Amino acid sequence: MSIENLLKQIKTVTVYKSFGNRKIKDLLADFNDGNIHIPEYQRGFVWDIGIQSRFIESIFMEIPIPAIFLLEKDGDEAMYEVIDGVQRLSTLKAFVNDKLTLCNNLKLSDLDRTSFSKLPPIVTNLFLNKEINIITIKKNTDPEIQFEIFERLNRGSVSLTAQELRNCMYHSKFNSFLISLSEAEYYRDILSVFPVFKVVEDGKPDRSRMLDVEMILRFFALFETFAETGKFVSPRKEQLNFYMKVKKEKEKGGEDNLYSGAYLKTNDDLQTLFQDVCEMIKLTFKGNHYKRFVVNKSQAKFKNFNKSVFDVQMLGFSDYKLEFIENVALVS
Repeated sequence: MSIENLLKQIKTVTVYKSFGNRKIKDLLADFNDGNIHIPEYQRGFVWDIGIQSRFIESIFMEIPIPAIFLLEKDGDEAMYEVIDGVQRLSTLKAFVNDKLTLCNNLKLSDLDRTSFSKLPPIVTNLFLNKEINIITIKKNTDPEIQFEIFERLNRGSVSLTAQELRNCMYHSKFNSFLISLSEAEYYRDILSVFPVFKVVEDGKPDRSRMLDVEMILRFFALFETFAETGKFVSPRKEQLNFYMKVKKEKEKGGEDNLYSGAYLKTNDDLQTLFQDVCEMIKLTFKGNHYKRFVVNKSQAKFKNFNKSVFDVQMLGFSDYKLEFIENVALVS
């Protein structure tokens, strides 16, 4: 082991952070004003009433609770995203806004079946002035290390997928572009044969967990990387993160931009390509797209959605023109 190399590695992965305590009333004021916000992908994860009630009781009892982690975002104004602590922050807001009535069987029995507005002013003031520990990850922390922080903090009861993390970590016009494509009618139509991609009602758990968005990202990363290098680069997590990072950095512009010469396709170029390839896939496979072909003793059939098949089919048709495939489909 090289001490010098180890120290260099430690310096490279440094997490820049700050520590502090915030009064509940001040924390909720920033939350209500939008200075602190919860990423879209985390809003469906809610504690049940029993856990929420015990959390509120823990604050009254001054039982130590885990810190809320915030991520400082780029911009002139102070803006923060919640990395870890969505349920805690949401529960605080629900209680203070009278959306939560505490359950029974609490240690503090006088809180049983009580809502915030029913408490005497001296008790509500006591609660609002309680302090919560806050750890803020500073924006100058390397994005790859930020991603690692997200992953490690979210290896709990509700683990986030890699794409859900990218949705927050690489928030940009390109990220919004990917999401908009995932909602396009022609894409939803081609995914409709797979139960995992079924569109769900607001507030219901989403089985897809942004897999529909990730597949578009995989296609674009594969296509642009192959176009520039002539090589197939496996769409591993690190490669997809790098592609998103480059796209985000390129939006800043400037001649001295480190990535100005990389991944040159515009969003319009990519959208046209994506729509055309989806149409070609639909015309060619007639409902058996993106599926493995399984052969056993009794039968042979297409079965289940497969990421690798998606990659091969999408990239394979990227060199063809839609008009050519339409003509072939007419005579076949």
